[in-house]
Amino acid sequence: MYCRITAPVAGRVGLRLVDPGNYVTASSSTGIVVITTMKPTTVQFTVAQNDLDKVIQRVNSGAKLPVTAYSSDNTRTIATGTLYALSNQMSTSTGTVTLRATFDNNDEALFPSEFVNIKMLVDTLTQAVLVPTPAVLSGAPGDYVYFVNANNTVSVRKVTLGASDGRNTAILSGLTAGDTVVVDGTDRLSDGAQISVSTGARPATGTQQVPATPGSPPGSKARKKPRAAAPGASATS
Repeated sequence: MYCRITAPVAGRVGLRLVDPGNYVTASSSTGIVVITTMKPTTVQFTVAQNDLDKVIQRVNSGAKLPVTAYSSDNTRTIATGTLYALSNQMSTSTGTVTLRATFDNNDEALFPSEFVNIKMLVDTLTQAVLVPTPAVLSGAPGDYVYFVNANNTVSVRKVTLGASDGRNTAILSGLTAGDTVVVDGTDRLSDGAQISVSTGARPATGTQQVPATPGSPPGSKARKKPRAAAPGASATS
């Protein structure tokens, strides 16, 4: 007896679960084949509870938050989509909430159960003051940086932090564009320490080597930062 079976959904057919000659009934638990919907598709990811308020505010305002999926090694853009759903519970073990983004995936670049890295644009900061993230420290004063004074001494400068992409951190208050802060060797510094800044290696990054001098910890580096970001510099979560 021959029959035609029509799939209830469109998608990619996986490897067959039965072989020719096998007896199959409607109650067979294994089925014949698994069909996976490829386009559109969704990606689940998590956001820390400290960042959730910003996401909710933007979603409640009607904003369509863009989401970009990157390869597992974070070197290649795979697809772009938008956020469309948030979980209603916080994970007590991780302090995160699950979000879901949808992607057209017309080229089927996203594969089911694939691991990807996600970046979501929550807000856009214009003329933001940025410092390299290693320059930001936390301690008794709160969040602070070592500010380089005109006489080549350093002082503790309290700052209010904004968004961070891991490499750079936005400073909401405490610094202005053009200030110089120490980015390396901060564990050997103290308030009022004398340093000697020279225009040394790595001019492309703006990093300046600080030679070992009396009162200056060896290996410290100062960077002519922060700088004013170009209009439209983005902060992501």
